[in-house]
Amino acid sequence: MRSFKKFILLLIFALNAATSFAQNQKTDFEVANEYYDAGKYEEAINYYERSLQFDIKKYGSNHIYIGIDYYCIGFSYLRLNKYNDSIENFNQKLQYQIALFFEFFFQSL
Repeated sequence: MRSFKKFILLLIFALNAATSFAQNQKTDFEVANEYYDAGKYEEAINYYERSLQFDIKKYGSNHIYIGIDYYCIGFSYLRLNKYNDSIENFNQKLQYQIALFFEFFFQSL
């Protein structure tokens, strides 16, 4: 019985530590924002793109986070004077917004 209590206490401690560790981890989007704010736009783009891939896998292609990711990538390219890449990502965001609008519009009919 005593070893069972120790096991339970150890299990609770391990779960608490794992939860605390997970809460302290920054998302790729948060890391990207920090790089962007620091003027490190190439690094920001890498993390925004990682965030985009994660969001697509987690939420599918019709979620607001997808548009936000494209928007942030576009502005990062704009800061690097890479206008074609910037326009491409802004167009992706626009296409996303149009698709989302029509999806919402037709659901409300």
